[in-house]
Amino acid sequence: MTNESEQFVPREVTEVRKKDKITAESLLSDNRSDKARTNITIWHENAAAGLLIESDTCGDARQEVPDLTRAVIVQSIGTAGSKEEYRGLINHRSIKAAVNVAHFAGNTVRPGVAPTGCGGLAAKEEMVAKGQQGSREGIGHYVENDIYHSDVIVQTCVSAIQMADMTDKPVLAAAQDHLTGIILPLIAFWTKGNTRYSIHNRSLTMDDILRPEKYSPSKIYRDGLPIIDEEDLPEVFHEYLMANTIETRDLHVKYPDFRERQTTQNPSTVLLSTDIRPPRLRLPESFDEPGSVFRLSLPRRKFANGTDISVEIPEKDLVSVVNQTQYPIEHFSNVENLIIETRDFQVSLDLMGHFMAKPWMKDWREKGGKQVILVETQGGRINRIADVKL
Repeated sequence: MTNESEQFVPREVTEVRKKDKITAESLLSDNRSDKARTNITIWHENAAAGLLIESDTCGDARQEVPDLTRAVIVQSIGTAGSKEEYRGLINHRSIKAAVNVAHFAGNTVRPGVAPTGCGGLAAKEEMVAKGQQGSREGIGHYVENDIYHSDVIVQTCVSAIQMADMTDKPVLAAAQDHLTGIILPLIAFWTKGNTRYSIHNRSLTMDDILRPEKYSPSKIYRDGLPIIDEEDLPEVFHEYLMANTIETRDLHVKYPDFRERQTTQNPSTVLLSTDIRPPRLRLPESFDEPGSVFRLSLPRRKFANGTDISVEIPEKDLVSVVNQTQYPIEHFSNVENLIIETRDFQVSLDLMGHFMAKPWMKDWREKGGKQVILVETQGGRINRIADVKL
């Protein structure tokens, strides 16, 4: 009999690829490399100039964020959950615009049918179809309460609308074909002067997105994906989409089997972090390979305490991330590293206790050969790091 914690964890056939063992020492060395130092320096220069772009994506290891030295990341399964915790971030003077990017497999696109490819959204579809509800914890609770809809277009647009409601900065709803890496624009919101603008495809209306009784995949996908013309977007999104095109081209050159790699994922690492800088920026050698790390953001509050800054992770946000970890921990056979990084090493250590107490973490660590790496990072730079062998 399947227990509740396992009900909504989709399974897929995955291929285990041999990767170099990650250690605390290798991460520290990587973070202190010339490449990482240069990346972080340029990122801070772009932050000071107000040129950063917030990218809210799924934690899926197959999603790639473009233009790393301008990227701020917020990652959750299905790009779902409340955006309120990041109101201060999106309105920060360093942020120029924001994008919410869900993902799908391009080979599932059919006229009149919603594309698939995101495991979290697939779990939502299964739960709704079976009429299952009432999960008390774990991925089942997250899927039931935090994912709005199983349709990738609807979910990314709902998340983008939440973001647009919090700011006057340009916000784009988009979807990434994880098989190619290409990001496709769907809906945009921006303010110019005292006028509020929005643009969307003629086959997609706000009723289609916000009113469940109006949802009709045959209408939304009548002509395939309801993509909008890039030329109608603010300039900042031209830059973002061009950066995506260039980076995707480079990835296909560097990894000729990129599309094959992206058909499934089996990452060796799950990264839980309060750092808003992409891991590939800060740890360019450790996580350069596509599909190597499943990432989840830990929302945090910072408080000035004299000359020091203390960190707090709100309880409800911690619960949400703890619940989400069940998915990669149980879903992927190759996961051997859990990295927890915050601004304060003691906070990272305390968080380990929250995660280790869950039954899915108990099963994982008892398999042997696992490790937790605890990190204190400030400004993208590692101050302290240690590993715990399990």
